[in-house]
Amino acid sequence: MATAIESPKFTINPHSAGFSAQVKIIDGHEILFERTKELGRGTFLDITSYNGEIHAKMSDMCGCKLKKDIQGIGNSVLAYQQGSMRPTEGQPVVGTCVIDYRDPSHGLPQRYSDPQIKVVEKALCEQLDLTKKPSFKGQALQSLRGQFKEQDVQYVICEGSIKHDMLYEWKMFTPQEQEFLTSPENSPYLCHTAELFITALRMGYQPQGPFSSLTDYVHAVGPNCEFTPLPRSITVYPSTYAESRTDLSPVVGPFTPAMKACNVFENTVTQPIVMQNAHNAYAEGNRQSSEPATVVISDLRHL
Repeated sequence: MATAIESPKFTINPHSAGFSAQVKIIDGHEILFERTKELGRGTFLDITSYNGEIHAKMSDMCGCKLKKDIQGIGNSVLAYQQGSMRPTEGQPVVGTCVIDYRDPSHGLPQRYSDPQIKVVEKALCEQLDLTKKPSFKGQALQSLRGQFKEQDVQYVICEGSIKHDMLYEWKMFTPQEQEFLTSPENSPYLCHTAELFITALRMGYQPQGPFSSLTDYVHAVGPNCEFTPLPRSITVYPSTYAESRTDLSPVVGPFTPAMKACNVFENTVTQPIVMQNAHNAYAEGNRQSSEPATVVISDLRHL
C-alpha cells in the first residue's frame, strides 16, 4: 500500500559551518550546507526568470527555439527596465537571470528527465556571454545582449539543470517522492526545493554529500568571470503567484515560512511594486500581472 503524502515541509537550522535544511516529503532528507566561498558586497537582483522548452526535432541550437526564447527573455527584461524595481540603498547591485528549461515531449511528469536540458541551458548561456562573440546571428540576440549590459547582468542561473540533477542524478528522493514532486499539481514543491539550492548558491553555500558543485549551475555572462556570492538577493514574482494557493505560492510557502522561522536568513515580502506598463516581469507565455511581489532574502550572519 502506498504511503500517503501530506504537504512537504521545510526546516532550516543554523550550523557552525553554515546551515542544515530538512526537506520532508515522506522521509526526512537532511542536508548540511557549508560556506565554501567568501561573500562579496552587494545585492543580487533577478532581472528576469524565463521558462523555456527544448525540442528534439529542432535544429536550432541543440533543440532550443533560440530566436523565440531570446525574444521572450528580452521582453521580460524590458518589463523590469520599465518598472521601479532596483534597490536604492546604495549597495552594489549585480543582475542575474534565471532560466528554467524542460522537455514537453516526455509528458509533464518526466519533463525534467532529459539530460539535454543541461546542454541547452549551457549553450544559451554561451550565446549571452558578453565577453565573447556569439555564434548565433540575429538582431534579437544583439538587443538582448545590450539589455544585459545595461542592466549589469553578470550571471545566469540554470534552474532546469538543477531540477534535472536533483531528481535524477543526486538520488535525493525515493521513486514515490519523485512521482509526487513531478506531478503537475505538485510541481511548485519541486520549485521550492530547487529554490533551497539556488539560495545556497547565491550566498556561497555548498551541500555536503553526493551533490554537484552548485557553481556548476551558474554561468558568468559579464566581465566578472568568477562567480562571487553575495549576502542578499531580490526576486520579483507576479502577483498571481502570491494570490494562488498559499501552500504552493513561491511567495508565501512552504519554503518562505522555513526561512522566516530560522536564524540563518531573513525573508521579507513586499507587495506590490507597481510597474509602469501591463507586461509582467516574466516572459510572454507566463502568467500576466502588473503588480509583482518582491521577495528579499538576506544572510543574517554576513550582512
